[in-house]
Amino acid sequence: MSILTMYLSLFCVLLQLLKSTGADDSWIRGGRDAKPHSRPYMASVQSWKHHVCGGLLIQKDFVLTSGHCRKYRPLQVLLGAHNISKEERTQQRIDVQHYYRHPFHQKSDQLDYDIMLLKLKANATLNKNVKVISLPGKHDIISENSKCSVAGWGLTKTGGTPGGVLQEIDMKIQKNTECKRKWGKYYFSKQMICTHPDNKKGFCQGDSGGPIVCDSLPQGIVAYNGEKYLQCEEVYYPNVYMKIQPFRSWIHDWLLRLNMVVKYLLLLPLLLCLSPAGATESSIIGGKKAKAHSRPYMVSLQIDGAHVCGGSLIREDFVLTAAHCYNSRPVTAVLGAANIKMPEKKFQQRIPVKKSYRHPINAKSKHDFDIMLLKLQRNATLNKNVKVIQLPKKGETVPDNTKCLMSGWGRKMPDGPAQDFLQDVTLNVQSSKECKKIWQKHFVPNRMMCTYSDGKKGICEGDSGGPLICNHKPHGIASFTATPCNQAYPNVYMKVSHFIPWIKEKMNE
Repeated sequence: MSILTMYLSLFCVLLQLLKSTGADDSWIRGGRDAKPHSRPYMASVQSWKHHVCGGLLIQKDFVLTSGHCRKYRPLQVLLGAHNISKEERTQQRIDVQHYYRHPFHQKSDQLDYDIMLLKLKANATLNKNVKVISLPGKHDIISENSKCSVAGWGLTKTGGTPGGVLQEIDMKIQKNTECKRKWGKYYFSKQMICTHPDNKKGFCQGDSGGPIVCDSLPQGIVAYNGEKYLQCEEVYYPNVYMKIQPFRSWIHDWLLRLNMVVKYLLLLPLLLCLSPAGATESSIIGGKKAKAHSRPYMVSLQIDGAHVCGGSLIREDFVLTAAHCYNSRPVTAVLGAANIKMPEKKFQQRIPVKKSYRHPINAKSKHDFDIMLLKLQRNATLNKNVKVIQLPKKGETVPDNTKCLMSGWGRKMPDGPAQDFLQDVTLNVQSSKECKKIWQKHFVPNRMMCTYSDGKKGICEGDSGGPLICNHKPHGIASFTATPCNQAYPNVYMKVSHFIPWIKEKMNE
């Protein structure tokens, strides 16, 4: 447990003993036993099955807690608990997979930006004992003297023994100016709220990360208080909490990034590990086997014989694909393939890529402008199995709900076996307005389009660069989707018609 040296003058003795409350022993002073499972969102954050911090379940696979709880590792989360000293049938113990501390929170004893998201290794099973709690909205302002409650597990007095039963207390919100007056530069009004000091009740070591709930909404998470001679009963300074509302955008962005994920369909570090067996990370979810050579424009981009991306032949010597498929290693375009695992010498043409033209803005924006042209070393021989596909006109649009075709080689589910034969799936175009609402800043309507996904069919890792065919033309280039890809989030594509001038310019160089 860390001691934070605060004031250097009149309050030196007290604030040299200031502690973040997430320590090895947790307690709520002056509290009462909570009604069993009356707070189903409560999480006991543990290290080696020892309670170190509190937390709240905000999504079935995410817990919100304090940033300084990161000093304990590894962490597990115990949900559905009333008495953490016993094994209860209602309990769910889940390992923490990833820790996402606010980027501005650099040290465990830092007071501001003291907030963290814990990504669980498995989803919690929601029931009457385990539930998520909604975060406050933009206009859910907490006013002074509001009656709120704080809960935590453990000791009920300094030097006592932990009882293990969840404790709760009622506290009143103190005026921000008064908190600032007492804590000085260590209180950040825009990020924090505090409660009236009370020498009979309050929180202390180990309650960090637990929520302060006001009108059924978690308005803050326990951060720090002042302890004189390590006795919480003598607390004089207000208890301080990180205010959740200012961090709503950060929380939402991370949940979007990690649950819907702006994750490329092809992870470049993974390419280096692909097996020469081919198509090990490529997939169409819920697809069916395409008729052999029925998509003569389809291209399998390969490295050392392994499929890494899709593409479409738009001229005898040019392939259109996604920019994030770029790789410094030699890439080969395989044309006329039905089974990419077999040589198919009678049908296949294997042509090395001579030069790549990645959109210049893509290097700066990553998932935006995700388009690339590949110049082949020689012209493809066009025949019934290898054909070019006509591009849409500049600005040409596709109406909402249009049925389109997406093709790719590989798995039919995220963890399923690789498919050697080309797979087809029919997808409906979703409105840009709906896509924007879900993907927010990551979706740019004038140069992107998307398709509905119910989690049962769509694109997945490795289908990047493949064409979305609408009205017999490649209107989209597979770019990104949710992870894992069998989730009900829109699949996103680069809108080809927007890039026609750039495509023509590069092909004519």
